[in-house]
Amino acid sequence: MTVYSFRGERLAEHSYLTLRLYLAAFGDRHERVLAAKLASEGVKLDEVRIALRASFLLHDVGKALRSFQRQFRSCGLGEPRFPYHEALSAYLVYETLLDCVRQPLAIAASLAALQHHQAMRSPHAALEEMRRRLELRGGVDEAVVNEIELAVEILDSEELRAIAEALSTAVEKFNEEPRIELREFTNVINSWMTGCIPDSASREDAMMWRTVRELIPTFTGPLQVADAAAAALVRRGQLRRLGLSYLRSLLSADTSRL
Repeated sequence: MTVYSFRGERLAEHSYLTLRLYLAAFGDRHERVLAAKLASEGVKLDEVRIALRASFLLHDVGKALRSFQRQFRSCGLGEPRFPYHEALSAYLVYETLLDCVRQPLAIAASLAALQHHQAMRSPHAALEEMRRRLELRGGVDEAVVNEIELAVEILDSEELRAIAEALSTAVEKFNEEPRIELREFTNVINSWMTGCIPDSASREDAMMWRTVRELIPTFTGPLQVADAAAAALVRRGQLRRLGLSYLRSLLSADTSRL
């Protein structure tokens, strides 16, 4: 089943375009600056790159909640709404990246997803509202794993495969015990954000978090910019219904004027 992010727009299309715009506007230079700031913590460029790019690719995967997709298909010409999808996206980003990067980077990437709409709302408030309001019956549509397939053209194939496999595991884990998973995720985020780092965290990760926490705006800011640009380009009508072939052509397009 196809997972949608807006009328006439697959989640794959929006996710791919958001990542593509990030790479055009920020990309390698941004990642190298972050890696340099984290080098003293033993963080490598590849780890920074996968954390950042996964946050762009997966920032809207919470829209794959089956109750969201049912509402979307029944809204007709009305405005599709996915309230607090960013909170579920943050959970899936976090669980996916735990298999790929160190925990502080997974938290920073999940916070970028969590705050990409309501930047001024606290993470705690967003998570609490999500737990209170989301209709979780039916879980997340497993088809969301296929919605990242376009990125094979701009991500390393091994990295993309690792992300896809980890996302599949995260979706399966969530669908088994959604409320328990969300509660535990909320506790994790609240603990790290308030400085109450759990004893289970390694000393290296606890030290690293002091640096990563100061750099969170460098995760959240580019995502807010790229997401807003991708939505404006497609949903204002300029690119709508032009299909995946057009989005693929952005790889070779002159993006300096976007």
